[in-house]
Amino acid sequence: MSQDQVAFSRARKTVIDFVRPDGRTQICGKTLDELRGEYPDVSIEEFEVAYKAIESCFIKPVHPVSAEQFIEALEVMPPLNWVRAEDSESFKSMEMTYGNVTRIWVRVGDHYFSLSDRRTLTHAQILERVVSYLERIVEEG
Repeated sequence: MSQDQVAFSRARKTVIDFVRPDGRTQICGKTLDELRGEYPDVSIEEFEVAYKAIESCFIKPVHPVSAEQFIEALEVMPPLNWVRAEDSESFKSMEMTYGNVTRIWVRVGDHYFSLSDRRTLTHAQILERVVSYLERIVEEG
């Protein structure tokens, strides 16, 4: 086992400890079986897999917001990746919620939206998510 492996609880959405090459945890020195007494769902995962699983818990879908909420978010701190196009704009909060996940704010015409996702999304990808959201609303309603 490499230092990149961790004892991970999906139910608690947390890394419990790193796993040493001898199979015991770095801090508390427990085996996987010993950890299962405390964390029944514990598994050994690559750190990156556990990290992405936790990060994905903070991703939230597109939802409508008011113009006032959009403006307030824009003014509270400098925007990250503010893009203004012909009839749309988007920006991200500089403050990350977890890892690379942040709150994203979008204006399309006179309509305003927000979502939480990875800061690496482009303006085009953000607009695709808003369009998908609007299509679902039309289908449902």
